[in-house]
Parts: sequence; C-alpha cells; structure tokens
Amino acid sequence: MKRNYIASTSLILAGLIVTSGSVSARAALKPHRAVGAVSLITTVRAGNSALVAAEIKDGAPINDTDSLGRSALTYAAIEGSAPMAESLISAGADVNVSDSSGATPLIYTAQTGQVDVVKLLIAAKANLNASDVEGYTALLIAIRNNHREAAKLLVQGGAHLDQWGGAEGDTPLMLASLQGEADIVLDLVKAGADVNAKGRDGSTSLMAAAQEYQTGIAKYLLDKNALVNLSDHAGNTALHHAAAYTAWVSMGDMADLLIGNGANVNVTNNNGATPLMLASEFGHTGMVRSLLAHGANVHLKANDGQTALSWASGADEIARMLRGAGATE
Repeated sequence: MKRNYIASTSLILAGLIVTSGSVSARAALKPHRAVGAVSLITTVRAGNSALVAAEIKDGAPINDTDSLGRSALTYAAIEGSAPMAESLISAGADVNVSDSSGATPLIYTAQTGQVDVVKLLIAAKANLNASDVEGYTALLIAIRNNHREAAKLLVQGGAHLDQWGGAEGDTPLMLASLQGEADIVLDLVKAGADVNAKGRDGSTSLMAAAQEYQTGIAKYLLDKNALVNLSDHAGNTALHHAAAYTAWVSMGDMADLLIGNGANVNVTNNNGATPLMLASEFGHTGMVRSLLAHGANVHLKANDGQTALSWASGADEIARMLRGAGATE
C-alpha cells in the first residue's frame, strides 16, 4: 500500500491569525492592557512583538494555555516569530509544552521551517525527540516538509537518527528517501544514520527509495552498504517494492540497479509472491521486461498456486511476454 505522509500536526493557519490592525485598534482603546494568558496569546497571534514584551513585563502568565492546550510560545512557534519566541523563552516559557495533538513548539517550528526559532528552542533545551499523538517528531516533520536547514539543526542538536514514528512508522532516512530529498539523505547518512534501520513494518530506506523510483538515492544507499535482500515484515524486499510501485518506469532500470547489486530476482515474500508476479499483477510492463531479462522464473507458484501469468490477468502485453519466456496456463 502506498504511504500517505500527512503529518497529524499540519498547521491550520486559517483561523489562527488575528489581524494586527484589529488588535492594535483594541489596544489603543485600552491604555491599561489586560494582564492574562488570553491577552498574551491574542497578542502573540497578532504578531505584535513589542506588545508581547510589554505584557510579559507587566506580569502576564507565561505558561497558561488555551482550550487547545497551546501556550503563547506555541503560537509564537506557529507564527515563526523569533523575537516573540525569544522574549517568551527568556521569561521562562515552557519549551516542551504540548497541545491537544501532542505537538510541541519545536514540532510546529519544524513544520514551518523557521530556522531562527528552531535555534532558539534547541538552545533552550527543548526535547528534540518529543512526538505528537501519531508519533511524529520534529525531525520527521522537518523532513516531511523538506526543510533541510531545520532538519540539519535538529540532527546536529542530537535528534535520534533512527527513531521511527508517524502514521506509517518510518525512520527519518526512510522518509527522506521516499520523498526524494537527496540532500537530507546525505546529511542523515553523514551524521551516522543506519542505512539498514527498519521502520515499524520492517521496511528500510532502500525499499522506500525503490518504491518511489528514487534511483540516485537507491544507488547512494547501496554504495553506503545498504543490504539489498533485507525483507520487511511481509517478506518483501526492495525488489518487491520496486516491482509493485514503479508503474511509470518504462525501462525497469530500478530493477537493473538492484539486481546488479545482488538482489535475488526470484525471491518470494510471505505469500510466496515473486517480484515478477507483483509486476505482472500491477501491469508494470517495463519492470516485467527487466525482470525477465535478468532470468526471473516464470514457472514459480505463489502460496495460492498461481504463477505470474495467472497474476497478469487483463494485461495482454505482459501475458505475451510471459508466454514468450515459456509461461503456460
């Protein structure tokens, strides 16, 4: 099943923003500002850093939260405002406060990619490995949104490199590989990420790269000693992932790369299915052609007794290729 990496902490900015004009107008009518968490949070959401500093000086509660569990610092992180975040942190704001979704200021900042705020939170000893209710850490969120600089800061600060999380249970390197973020892949591997670390379902970064036809990343991982014949909990190898997902590839060069690096062309998963069977079932003509060229056995049967030809039902061109390679009903 193709993964969907929509983080649970996606910012719904609409509704969070209070226009600065309306807040300024209200403030002008109140020469003596109301002191309290609601006032401070409202001011932060309005983006008025000078007024935030003034309310802090007046003694506004720093760590009180609203009905969503969000503090003034949470909203400063959402707004991406380093001046407001710095004022709040200096005044003793809890850098690890989590809202109703489990997200911390650092997780929200990682999503927006505001490097200055990331630096402030790291310097203030924010928990780099805290996760939201779905298991997304700040590093996974930064990678999910392709914020390389934020991800680098988190890695340099000591974020766990091989901690899997999120809805699909991916490691940071798996997620970067799947999304084709070559620069982040390079940063993670250089920092010591295990190229063979497995996610929750047993998948590896090489499988992720193979699934999404990230040939350059797959080659880099293989050069860094990624094991080509590791299998996930369902028994699928990187070649299985490539065969099942690379529908848009006409020449099957991902298969060429993997097999050229020692992938077993006739390996079976827990259901007894070979890469050829999967490619045949999903109508991936180029992959079938490449697997046959590398000696895929058309006579093997899955646990249900079916061959690749049986799995190719409705795919006439693939059926012709399989019969040409000796397959029979």
